[in-house]
Amino acid sequence: MANSRRIVPIVLVALGTVVLAGVLYGLQAGRLAQEPPEPAPQAARATVGDVMVVDAVGLFEFPGEWDDIEAETLTLWYPGQASWQWLVGNKHAGYAGTQEGTSCISCHSGQEQRLGQSLVGESELEGNPIPDKNPSIELDVKSAYDEDYIYFHLRWEASNPGTYHNLFRYDGTDWVRYGGPKPEVLEQNETPSYENRISFLLDDHQNVPAFPDAHFGFTEMGCFITCHNSLRAMPAHPSSEEVQAAQYWSERGVSDIRKYLLTTRSTFDDSGAGWDQVRPQSEIDQLKADGQFLDLWHWRAARSNPVGYAGDDWVLEYRNFDAGQNAWFRQQVGPEWMYDPDEFGAPAVRIEDMEKNVRDLHLIQGKTAVPAQSDLPFATDDIIPQVVLREPEESASDILANGRYYEGVWTVELRRKLDTGNDDDKQMVEGQLYDLAFAIHDDAVSNRRHHISWSYSLGLNVPADIQSYRLIDGEVQPLPLKPSP
Repeated sequence: MANSRRIVPIVLVALGTVVLAGVLYGLQAGRLAQEPPEPAPQAARATVGDVMVVDAVGLFEFPGEWDDIEAETLTLWYPGQASWQWLVGNKHAGYAGTQEGTSCISCHSGQEQRLGQSLVGESELEGNPIPDKNPSIELDVKSAYDEDYIYFHLRWEASNPGTYHNLFRYDGTDWVRYGGPKPEVLEQNETPSYENRISFLLDDHQNVPAFPDAHFGFTEMGCFITCHNSLRAMPAHPSSEEVQAAQYWSERGVSDIRKYLLTTRSTFDDSGAGWDQVRPQSEIDQLKADGQFLDLWHWRAARSNPVGYAGDDWVLEYRNFDAGQNAWFRQQVGPEWMYDPDEFGAPAVRIEDMEKNVRDLHLIQGKTAVPAQSDLPFATDDIIPQVVLREPEESASDILANGRYYEGVWTVELRRKLDTGNDDDKQMVEGQLYDLAFAIHDDAVSNRRHHISWSYSLGLNVPADIQSYRLIDGEVQPLPLKPSP
């Protein structure tokens, strides 16, 4: 009996312990059921302020006063798919004059708005028209030079700032290409993201001919001598597979055809054939040594302006970059560079951030960009630019640029040495005439869908369509100091 009396309390205590544990477990389970689980790590969001002004980097200052120089206003117009082959073909009412060397501007000065309007309408036949395409753009041009440098002041109204280029978007699993030019991205229901650009071709007066042995060329026809039916987005452009199968281009890793001069082709015809008939390299080298190329100054709102430079290119058998390191390079597969979290608070931004900040969201080595880290959390629709910016070097760094966007207007100042000493530049001398032809890429468009100008003469202290004024101690000198040759 005594043993049984001792066993009963022990059993009761054990049962009580089990019941109490069950009650406590139930209470804990209920509490856990009511509390949300610990959230998975989320990507931090960058704090991006509204900035609708782009300020110049300011690597140089113009030594005079631009207000002392009167601007020449040029009207640039939209050419559609007009090319050199179109100009000399019977679809062009003035083709007979073109074949004889009659300059474009001698027939069409003052008709730019009408021409642009007619070719905007014609572009609808391509099946992918650009909505609300402006048929023409007014460009104000000023120029001056001093003992060392030549300067340009370019001003035009822009339908949007266009300060970002191609992008990567995180789709929740992978980084995919996003954005790009109109009209393609509109068809994909994506937000257009393609930079504003202004460029001009530059040559010595009466120098580069339209084709071998022609007595006329860039002076009369402007950029049309570089534009052919075989260029990308033109009527007879070869496929990337065809280009890569051509030995000359496959050796150079080229997949499309860009601006070129017919003087570099061994055969060509009015259809645009001859894109793959490049003369031997020794002949191309001799043409370059003889100065038979066009200099191309190329300012880009996204790929050059944030570091204070314009692109420095040249056109001969192709549109080539000047020697040295460019101010930008493209990330090819996925982000190898991302935003510096210490600078932005996050490694990526959202597309709406770029829409409300036209200035700050560029990847610049040594400033805002750091090597990408794959272990960081990203959210669906995060954005990183494809283009990474850097300091250019050698001949590619010749042209400094101050680009400013304010209240719908771009103002771009350019500065380059008169004599760079580089064989991929046109050297400039006081008392000489040069020829210029401008182009503007506006409203997120690429390649041929830009506006163009006629060819205009530029005089360094010589009467011309566009006068470059002599500066002495920052003062504009009276014109001209010597008569035209």
